[in-house]
Amino acid sequence: MERTSTPQQAHSAQPSTDELRDAAIALLRSLVDEFIAEHRRPLAATLKKVMVDRTYGGFHEIRLGFTSFKHFLEEAQRRGVVTLASTTFPGELLVEPVRANVEPGQTASSVVQSPAPPTGDYGRSPIPNDIWRCFVDWNPGLRRWYHVPSGMALMFPQDPIPMERPEHTAARDKWRAAPEQCVEIPAIGMPRQLEWMREFTEGTSDSGNRRLLEAALAGDRPNSSFSLALRGSPTLWTQWRAFRIDKVREVVKTWAEVNNVVVSVDEASPPPVMPKTRTAEQSQDTPGERALRAKIVQAVERMSIGDLRRLPIPVEYMVDV
Repeated sequence: MERTSTPQQAHSAQPSTDELRDAAIALLRSLVDEFIAEHRRPLAATLKKVMVDRTYGGFHEIRLGFTSFKHFLEEAQRRGVVTLASTTFPGELLVEPVRANVEPGQTASSVVQSPAPPTGDYGRSPIPNDIWRCFVDWNPGLRRWYHVPSGMALMFPQDPIPMERPEHTAARDKWRAAPEQCVEIPAIGMPRQLEWMREFTEGTSDSGNRRLLEAALAGDRPNSSFSLALRGSPTLWTQWRAFRIDKVREVVKTWAEVNNVVVSVDEASPPPVMPKTRTAEQSQDTPGERALRAKIVQAVERMSIGDLRRLPIPVEYMVDV
């Protein structure tokens, strides 16, 4: 079987805590500059989320020896890389650059790639979780391989990055040790998954729900808006989950047949657990109320992180029980 590359068989050296701190602070500074260039407010909470995304989950202040993200920011301020300022919202921090102290060559763009939006909750399905993730996570910066002897799916950033998660390093090392025993897994790209969302929407019999999903898909961030809209209806969420599993199963079966790989994807699926969203009374919306929900979904997608944090939302809507 033809392979795309033949990497050297070597184990990756683990960076020291000091090296991880330096890389994290360099990434922070680069993101602050990026936010300002894009006319976005570099708020601490937003920056942390982006740092986690850019390092494929590798960044965590605890890993760097800090008890909180604020302490990490204070270290960056102590080094003269950024300055911290309070905002009018209690507990909110604005992170601003210190122009005179940029370390040459230490920019995030030189060490990481900006990932595509995550696909959200993978859920439980008859498809093994590791294989499911490899197929449905369309992030272009990730490599995906199936290790035939172990029956494991491996997924890791294409190039080693600072603050890399240990499991990503281990997966890359496993692939490097025996690339001839691995079969590449092609991710199902965002365009195809959006086609599935549109197909599901067109086949939705309830006109109100269909308009809600159509409005979600018409926004600037259709994937996240679509997921948000589904959470408003337990029935829709369950139907979409079954629809999507069938689509992914067919893709996995075709890939397995072409590559002579044995993967079991037909076990009975456990009953889905719907995240707590709306009460039975709220589910009986009128057409006008469904239209209102669609407008709210679109409005939420346009709001800044600061505005979202000010929304008065009951805790029950944010906790899965």
